[in-house]
Amino acid sequence: MPFLHMLNQHDVLSFKDPIVVIPIASIEAHGPLPLGFDILFAECLLKILDTHIDELLIVPPIPISTSYEHSECGPTATVTCTTFSSYLKEFLTSLSNYFSKFIVAVFHGGAYHCIYVAIREILQSNRNILIKIFNPYQTISKYLEEIGLRNYIVHADPIEASIALACNINVGTITEVETIDDQVLKRYTVKVYSPWLCTDIADRYRSRTIVGSHNLGAKLLSLMIHDFIELVKELRTLTNLTESTH
Repeated sequence: MPFLHMLNQHDVLSFKDPIVVIPIASIEAHGPLPLGFDILFAECLLKILDTHIDELLIVPPIPISTSYEHSECGPTATVTCTTFSSYLKEFLTSLSNYFSKFIVAVFHGGAYHCIYVAIREILQSNRNILIKIFNPYQTISKYLEEIGLRNYIVHADPIEASIALACNINVGTITEVETIDDQVLKRYTVKVYSPWLCTDIADRYRSRTIVGSHNLGAKLLSLMIHDFIELVKELRTLTNLTESTH
């Protein structure tokens, strides 16, 4: 995997038209799953993508982002949106001295809106770079809607447990089943009329075990890979910011 930090400067500059991938993750309360599930998820998907796409340069997952929605329910490392946004903008600005195409991959859904605003501000001030956002949770949401599930919060749930199994993240707290019945997933739908907090799903943090399906996880990873590849194709056809906003 071409992690940016593993290459010397001459190797990096030899890439013809690289897309720099910046994964955003978190360390946060995840019930029976690891605190760093988002980091492990990012590493897994990016490793698979590396076998499908050339000319990717991958930054190691940024492990701390905006996660204060979980802080009441268990050990969580977080910074404010203002702090993280400033960090991300300065980080991208420094890399823009050498690269022009970026994908910010959001493996911690709670940071999405903060990232979106930060990227808007960057693009407003720098018209020489192209940035796209990849959000695997949008892929998951689309799948869930197709099977009739709405208002489903993907966190410390069978979806994440299934992804963990497909990624060979064996934590000993997942009960593996061949398939997960839709009725089981329906238990994880909630009526939340505002941005949710961990207290809205407090029972998940207290649970010590969770069910997961390797088959479901593999299917979701396959859908994410498809969506990521399509995003790369789109980014490679663009040559300036004006095109990217249409």
